[in-house]
This record gives sequence, C-alpha cells and structure tokens, in this order.
Amino acid sequence: MRIQQIITDRVVIRCYQASDAQLLKNAIDESLPELKLWMPWAIGEPQTLEQKQLLVNRFAEDFKNGVDYSFAILNLAQTELLGSTGLHTRLEPTAREIGYWIHSRHTGKGLATHVVQALTQVAFLHENIQRLEIRCHMQNMASQRVAIKAGFTPKNSIDNFNVYEWTAAAYRKFPPPSMPLVISQ
Repeated sequence: MRIQQIITDRVVIRCYQASDAQLLKNAIDESLPELKLWMPWAIGEPQTLEQKQLLVNRFAEDFKNGVDYSFAILNLAQTELLGSTGLHTRLEPTAREIGYWIHSRHTGKGLATHVVQALTQVAFLHENIQRLEIRCHMQNMASQRVAIKAGFTPKNSIDNFNVYEWTAAAYRKFPPPSMPLVISQ
C-alpha cells in the first residue's frame, strides 16, 4: 500500500508510529466496556504500555512489509487517538476488509462513517482495490448502520456476522460525492 496518511477535514488517518503506544493504550482502556462487546481481541485487555509498544511496532512493521494495513485515527492535532481502522488483507489480493472501532467518547458523531468513506475513496481511487468488505456482528446495530451510511450493501451472513460489500465497478458506476482528502505516501 502506497498511502500512509489521509487527512480529512475532521481527522488524520495514518499508519501507526512508535509514539502512538500511550495514545492507543489510553483509548482502549477508556473504551474497554464497549470494545469487549464486539472486538474479540479486547478480551486480552487491558495490556501494559510495553505490550502496546510491541503492538504498534508490529502494526508499523506489517504496514511497511505489506502484511496488513492498520491505521490510527487521530484528531487533527494528532494529540488524541479517536479510534483505529484498517484495510485488512484477510481476503483475496485485490480486496480488503475494513475494520474499525471508535473511542467511546467519540461515538455517535458520524466519525466511523466518515473514516470508512475516506478509506473507501482511497482504496478504490488510489490503491487499485477491486472489492471492500465490512463484517459486523449481527447484534452490533451501530456498526451495521456505519456500513450502510458509508455506501456498502448487504452481501451475506457468515456465522454471527453480516457482511457488507462495495466493488470498484459499482463505485465507479455510482460514485458518491468525493471527499476532499490530503494523501501522503
């Protein structure tokens, strides 16, 4: 992936850096009750700062080596982590799964939808991705609303998850309004 940072009018979405460990720990610790409802990885929380340092280092290394693409969602001043997202490589080579979580203090403000729309625009217009998926637990209504508001359509259900999809062909045929983005490689 060439794009390492996306700046919108609301947030900075960028690959993780070593200096993000404390910000990530704070956001997860403060959002833990909500995260444990939907994120399987949250069962192992809270983690120490040292564990978070190892995690952000792994995120950065995976990004650099093309293994997976995790992004920090930060305020414009880059002083607070508002959540995390990714264009995950769990699917075929020209497809990505978008995952996301938002700090509990910032939910209900359209932030997840905004981030998904920005990632979708970058994936289809700058990264030559042909298909995107979002998987949401069937009982996670807020996350399902994000997928629909961002323009994804229901595809199917797998186990306890609803799968939403958007293809590059559909995106080009019926493009949403373009978001002004500042993109860095």
